[in-house]
Amino acid sequence: VAGTGTAVWWETLIDPEVLFGIPQVGLQGADGRYLENQELVPDVEVPGDPESAARGDDPQLEAAVRLLLETVAKRPRPK
Repeated sequence: VAGTGTAVWWETLIDPEVLFGIPQVGLQGADGRYLENQELVPDVEVPGDPESAARGDDPQLEAAVRLLLETVAKRPRPK
């Protein structure tokens, strides 16, 4: 379930219009605490931009890829 820190198994009853999720997996941080109902602040904050989304651009993904490439470029190369 996006934004909740959980994964669910979706089920229906006899009436297929009734749909509900049963939590199956909870995500944990490095400190062992579950992430559900916790505020998570990203390392790099990039605000959402409706105009970019309308063009098909994703500034948040672009910032993440840029940071990843910078991190990889700084790593020592194996010999």
